[in-house]
Amino acid sequence: MRNASPLARVAALALLAVCLSAAARPPRPAMPADVTFPANAISPLDARVMTQPQPVPANGKRHLVYELRLANFERRAVTLQGLDVIAADKPQRVLAHLTAAELKGMTLRRGSKSADDVLDIPGGGTALVYLWLTLDRAAPVPAALAHRLTVQEQGEPRPEIFTAPGPVVDRRPPVVIDPPLRGGRWGAFNGPSNTSNHRRSFIMVDGRETIAQRFATDWGKIDSNGDMFHGDEHVNANYPGYGVPIYAVADGIVTTVRADLPENTPPDGPKSFKTANDFAGNMISERIGPKLFALYGHMQGASIHLKPGDKVRRGQVIGRLGNSGNSSGPHLHFHICDSNSALGCEGLPFVFRRYAVDGHAGDAGISIEPAVIHRIEIPLEGDVVRFEP
Repeated sequence: MRNASPLARVAALALLAVCLSAAARPPRPAMPADVTFPANAISPLDARVMTQPQPVPANGKRHLVYELRLANFERRAVTLQGLDVIAADKPQRVLAHLTAAELKGMTLRRGSKSADDVLDIPGGGTALVYLWLTLDRAAPVPAALAHRLTVQEQGEPRPEIFTAPGPVVDRRPPVVIDPPLRGGRWGAFNGPSNTSNHRRSFIMVDGRETIAQRFATDWGKIDSNGDMFHGDEHVNANYPGYGVPIYAVADGIVTTVRADLPENTPPDGPKSFKTANDFAGNMISERIGPKLFALYGHMQGASIHLKPGDKVRRGQVIGRLGNSGNSSGPHLHFHICDSNSALGCEGLPFVFRRYAVDGHAGDAGISIEPAVIHRIEIPLEGDVVRFEP
């Protein structure tokens, strides 16, 4: 890309600011019988986890990605001063010790005026802590988590410490899929990280809070010169990914199709949307397993010839990459979630069978590096990827 870093240009492309196959997933695990939590401590905050975390392999490690929702039902303000994430197995161990300074960059509070007051939760207020725990590949995955919070309640002489039971960890391997794109280099823009636009897209749909894009990526093609377009940036055809085939990542059944939206003129996207489904543009949702739906967004409408109920096979061409919906340049938005909705669902982790990383896209531009083969992992934000057969 010329005259701007890839991350700066593609930031606007987000929708809103032995492994198991998809067809053979066992039920979610229940709380192990030998896991116990502290009890009977009166606490000033309600601390609950939005979704059950599931370890996902990436970059030689395993990651637990989830959110802690803090609600203050009292009249007095409460300030979050520290947070320990605890593996609630026997013996228990601290997985992360987070100070107030670290929590400021991981917390969203509606109504906060700056990062300085984001941890101050007023009476009746809520905050959301975005947690991303990284475990060594050989380290045991905990059966369950707990959260030890240090808080200062307004008017109290000293901080208070309490422990809130956390979620049972879903220790099943994530679904294994094939890539939706092939050929050349692809940038994992807005890809999985704890600070990407997708990760922070906390959305209310039909009265329910969700993060559909928890593990989403905007895949933009990078040419041999390290550019994302050549010539006039206002022409979709000047982007190397525009019009390339999109492939089904797994066997499945089409559940939703949208093919009526026009292509946008880059680098500007449309100004308004009528429904949550408009953000994905021309799109296909494919059911690839129980509560597993793959979303392919921002496609060319004229390239879509499938309809709901059609069966597709892994590797089948399902359409072509476009620039529709909430998109400022040609790219493919891809994620997997737990229900048939573009945004009203919870994003789930997944891994690719095989790919190579041979560069990184950051604020300083795109760097090309020696290729490293990855198997049964998910690319992270900024990885430059070549998908292998």
